[in-house]
Amino acid sequence: MRKIKFPTKWLIVGAIMVFLGTSFLAISMNSTVFGHGLHISESISHYVGLEYWSAIVFMLGNLFVLMFTARYLWQLGEVWKMPKVFYVLIVVLGVTLLGLSACPSGMFDVGEETSLISWIHIMTSRAMFITMMLISAMIVMCRHANTLAHVINVFYLIYAVICIVGFVSEEAWFMNYVMIFETLFLLGFMVSMAFCDQRREHLAEPMVLN
Repeated sequence: MRKIKFPTKWLIVGAIMVFLGTSFLAISMNSTVFGHGLHISESISHYVGLEYWSAIVFMLGNLFVLMFTARYLWQLGEVWKMPKVFYVLIVVLGVTLLGLSACPSGMFDVGEETSLISWIHIMTSRAMFITMMLISAMIVMCRHANTLAHVINVFYLIYAVICIVGFVSEEAWFMNYVMIFETLFLLGFMVSMAFCDQRREHLAEPMVLN
């Protein structure tokens, strides 16, 4: 028998700091020092895959992002009594994050031919984005979640739909600013999770798991 503790927001704060740090390092160094130039129409993954060092740093950083985020979400699921599918989504989130991190986009492409590594990156990254939306949707539907968590996650889902529309339609307003939209999508997920650190009154006491 053990007490189920509410997750600390510092886990998500740590994930955000690592994500921003590795992304900024890869983009800034590869666009300036390594001479690839800065183009906000390109994704973060594009810049990560330009050099071996950035791919390695990004992968190592994502290991910490995964550990922090998974632990936070797992504890959150226990406190809010989330259904089993919520924990399945956490596992899928971890697998897809590891998959895209281990398969840097564009690094092994030859000319205009997309390599198998890049295809794996594409599939896992899209699966991860969908998984993030599903986790956010489950929090919106969770009766134990606090009101602020509900509101923030609703806004996140609306933004996610806007991104999907822009990506599928390939409209200029989205394609010319892919890096910005992508960064806000990933950062938005972690920020929306950070607002899930408050209890409702009926969850004020520590829960006990038999």
